[in-house]
Formats: sequence, C-alpha cells, structure tokens
Amino acid sequence: MWKAVKVRKEARANGKLNCKNDFWQNVFYEAEVEEWIRSAPWATELLMCESFPDKDWNELSEPERKKIMFMFYARRKVEPLPVQYVQLHYPKEKYPEFSELAEQNKWGQGEPQKPAKVTDAMVQKSDSVYDCLFRVDFSESPKSLSQQFVEWLKLPKIDALRKTHNERISKVSKSFRAKKIVRQWHTSSYWCLFEVDLSARKGDLTKQFKKWLASLGNKKRLKRHCLNKRGKTGQWKDRLKDLAAWRLCREIIQQPKTWIYANEYACQHRKKKLVVVMKSELAQEIPKPFRDAKRTKNSPANQAPLFSDQSEASDAARNAWDLLADLIPSEFKKPSSDSELMKWREELVKFCSKN
Repeated sequence: MWKAVKVRKEARANGKLNCKNDFWQNVFYEAEVEEWIRSAPWATELLMCESFPDKDWNELSEPERKKIMFMFYARRKVEPLPVQYVQLHYPKEKYPEFSELAEQNKWGQGEPQKPAKVTDAMVQKSDSVYDCLFRVDFSESPKSLSQQFVEWLKLPKIDALRKTHNERISKVSKSFRAKKIVRQWHTSSYWCLFEVDLSARKGDLTKQFKKWLASLGNKKRLKRHCLNKRGKTGQWKDRLKDLAAWRLCREIIQQPKTWIYANEYACQHRKKKLVVVMKSELAQEIPKPFRDAKRTKNSPANQAPLFSDQSEASDAARNAWDLLADLIPSEFKKPSSDSELMKWREELVKFCSKN
C-alpha cells in the first residue's frame, strides 16, 4: 500500500497525474503496485481517493467516505455482479481470452499517452455466446449472488446486446457454463470465467447460475467464507481491536508490564454515551464497553479493562502480527524460531515507527 502511494505521489509531482485516465496508466501498471492491487479488490477505491492516506477518516469529505464505504459494507440496493476490468491486473497467464483487449489499450515507448478506456473483460466467442470474467465474492449468500447476476443481466449494455440476438423461446440446456475459477489471493473473492449465451432467456440463465452455485465445490467455498461477516460484526472487528491494542502497547514504553499501562490509558480514554435517566430527565454519560468485553461478578461490561492479564495482551499482539503477515507478506514474514521471532519483532517496531 505504501509503495502504491509513493508511486502515486511521484507521478503527481512529475506532472504525470493530471486526470483519472492518466492515473490508471501511471500507477496501476507499475510493477511494485501490481501485487497489492491483485490481492486487494478495494485498493483501487483507496488510491482514487485524493486525500488518502494524508487525512484521517474523520477528515475525509462525505463523498469520499461514501465511495470507500461502498466497497466494504453491504447495501440495501442489489448491485450487479461485477465484471473484471481489463486494465486491472487480473492473472493474464490464466485468462488468455482477454489478452487482445488488454493490448488495445497499450502503447509503445515514446508514443504519446492516450486516455485509457475502462474495458470490461467480455469477449464475443461465437454469435451470441460471450466469455465473461466475473468477480464472485463467496462471503455473500447464494440468494444475494443470484440477485446480483440478475441485476447484471438488466444492465443497459447487456440488455442492448441481448436485443441484437433473437431470444430463444425454448429452454437452452447449455446457455451458461463455468470454465475456470481462480481465487484472488487470501480474499473471499474469486475470478470466475463464464460462458454466457445472451440469446437465452433470463430465467434459464438464472437457474443455471443457481445450479452452478449449488455444486459441491461452491458449497465448500460458501461454507469456508460465510464466517467472514462484513459490517460491524465478525472476526475482522476482533482483528481491528487486536491491531489497536498492539499499537497501544507499542507506543507505551514502560517495561516489563506494558499491558498494565495500556489498560490504564484505555480506561481513561474510554468512549462514553449519553443516557437519559427517566426520574430526573437528565442525560448522563455512561462509559461504553470495549469490543467483546465480558461482565463479571464485581464489575459490568462497560467497566471491564482492555486486558485481564498479560496473556491476553500477548494474544492480541500475536493475532495482529499474524494478520499483517497474511495481508502484507512482503513486509511481514512469520518467524520459524524464537531467535527469528525476536528479530522479527524488532524489525516490525522499526517499520511501524517509520510509517
């Protein structure tokens, strides 16, 4: 992520980043940025945000917040199933069908830069049959994915293509076929290459898409990723707490009982909420509980400390390190011995202090 931001700042300083079209060419096609873009589908929205990462979340404008939130949280309106952009770094060696589309938007050295066209990974194979590269998120429910596929069929571009082909009255047995599935690194999203016959009826295509979701392999994927809840619950909320707790312990220099000082600091800066008392009709500030705080006989949940003992602080630090190692393997590598663990911790502290 930091390499991508550095490339973007250099391009802007050199006057090569004048519009959004130039942005795609000067930043996304850099070799240093390619690995991060491929592993994080939300990376594009963060890099397109002019204020990222110079401003905190509370300093962003409302339109910037909405654009980023669009990538992370479920919405009431069902969005169409996304088709992969050719400009983004999909695995070209595994999907040669779209190599010709990618070459159309490239130019040689010394040639003037042309505005990049946002081209969908969609190639006409024969007559009404098209190869389409979708991005399917298996953390969604089968019903939600089916609705997204229906919304894709309703898109103006797809609807116009369907009108050019005579819709068949009889049922088509092979109007929809899955050709290849590739996982996007460590995420719940997969690149799925489908062969879609746009002359078939919408009902037939939807039924065959549901049948594909009900296959044994997809059932395993849905079961594997269904626990990754999005929004305000799930394991990502726990990892955010671990990252915050680990950073708090890192910033406090008292040794060896850093977790005690972290507890004191967290309790002093605990968030509060206003509660109206019925009898007096006055609003009182009541402290909020920490994430997953447990109630005990001696104290309620909103008075429970951040850590009950040193082992919980160590668990939070280990979970945070494991998460960083999975998300940014180029910067954080899991140690295999105690000596490597100590060295890794020192490098980790140095890296975080610089960034």
